[in-house]
This record gives sequence, structure tokens and C-alpha cells, in this order.
Amino acid sequence: MNPDCFKSTSPSGSRILVILLATCMALGGCGSYVLTGRAVTADYSSADLVDPDDPRLNGTGLPGVSLELVRDPDSLGRKVVARTSSKAGGAITFAIDDFGAGFLDEEWDIRVMRNGSEFAVARVRLPFDASSKELLVTIRAGDGRERNSLGTEAERLLQQEDRKIPRDSAIFR
Repeated sequence: MNPDCFKSTSPSGSRILVILLATCMALGGCGSYVLTGRAVTADYSSADLVDPDDPRLNGTGLPGVSLELVRDPDSLGRKVVARTSSKAGGAITFAIDDFGAGFLDEEWDIRVMRNGSEFAVARVRLPFDASSKELLVTIRAGDGRERNSLGTEAERLLQQEDRKIPRDSAIFR
């Protein structure tokens, strides 16, 4: 293969390439990933990604439901990347600014809480196109369980921790 075949034949060729790359980055690289949905009352408590035309999304809306999105939930480096609460009518909007949300194939946990009780934890894979799915959170009255204080304290300490653990540490192997 001739290495000269990769050289631009004109100075405008490199300008076009730069403009093309800048346009691609502007269109896809800087915005946050936004997942929408609804919190509704139901006969069970759960969280799931459903099609936008799912009839359960039309249930009785439930405001004041707190949600957390946890990245890499099975690792010691797990991180709460987004928090939100359902608004009037049960509307939910998660704005996720972490790199790779919806693009990288990975599992996330969605935690559902209300009035200090945890109602559901769901393991999901975020869709590439956030508008292709809606987050459906269903809550059954009286179904929540009190979060144990040890788990809550451990999460608080992890979030406040200033120590840096070396990436070659045995805990990452």
C-alpha cells in the first residue's frame, strides 16, 4: 500500500475534515442524556424501561417519588450519577451528564424511594436513543421498606471519602 494515498491533495481537504469532525462532536458529544417517564400508583412496586405507548404510563401520577441512578452498581467504585423527584402528575426527568450514558453497554441501578422508604431497585441498560423508552415507576401504598442505617451510613462514607485507592489495588482485580 502506498503511504502517499493518505495525503490530502489540496489544503481545503484538511479544512473539510476538521469541519466535519467539529460538527460530529457538536452534534453528539456535549449534551446530557435525558431519560423521561412517570411515577404511578399500582398493585406492585417496580421500576422499568418501557415503550412510550405503554398503557401503564397513563396511571394515576404520584408526585414526590425520589429516584437515584447508580452507575456500575456492583463495583466498589459505584457512583450515584443523577438524582431527581417526580413532579406534579408523576412526571420524571433524569438528566445524566456522565460520559457514555446510553452509549456504553453497561448496567445501572435505579433506586426508588418515598418518604424515607425504599420501594424498588431495578437493574437496567440505558437505551442508545433515550426517547425510545420511558421510565415507568410503580408504587404500591405501604410497600416500602425502611433503608437500613448501616447501608445508608456506608453510602454516605463512600460519597464523602477523600482517600484515593490505587487502581492496581487488589480490590479492583
